[in-house]
Amino acid sequence: MTRGQELIFQNDCIALKSQPNKYVMMAWETQLMKLHAQRVTQNSGHVLEIGFGMGISAQFIQEFGCESHTIVEIHPDILTRLREWAKDKPNVTIIQGDWFELQDVICQRQYDGIFYDADCVNSKKFKYAIVDKALKSNGIFTYFRADGADKYRLGEALQHDHVQITVPIPKNMYHNDARCVCPYYINR
Repeated sequence: MTRGQELIFQNDCIALKSQPNKYVMMAWETQLMKLHAQRVTQNSGHVLEIGFGMGISAQFIQEFGCESHTIVEIHPDILTRLREWAKDKPNVTIIQGDWFELQDVICQRQYDGIFYDADCVNSKKFKYAIVDKALKSNGIFTYFRADGADKYRLGEALQHDHVQITVPIPKNMYHNDARCVCPYYINR
């Protein structure tokens, strides 16, 4: 998703206006987002989240607890929703823009947990640009990879472990396998 694409917000999904059957996020991801949030907050401390989407993982991160929660979001419409959500959360810092363009700003802090839920095509680039520089020793990195197919070979770069769950998924254009994977990497 890029900052220029128009979005349609519905109760159970965010879709592209130009392609209403192409989803940015769907409510079926709730169980998976909860698992990611549980992993990324394991050490409490400082958590970095890339991509707010529907705010599902962010809400779980807040519920599991952390000292600080930094959220990077690029899309202006999602940023509006993020700012409203964050109003009563003093531990939330919002960074507006593209994580790749803002990596120097992001990497000024070290994080106990990092969750990447943005464009999976760039997840390997994210590992080298952010995770290698900003994840503390024993910090946990997790990223969205619903189908378990690591077609961008990030798993090889990380040598990660994973947890697999089964969730009820309505028919959609990007993922239709009830088996979902939550990969995670502990920085040793």
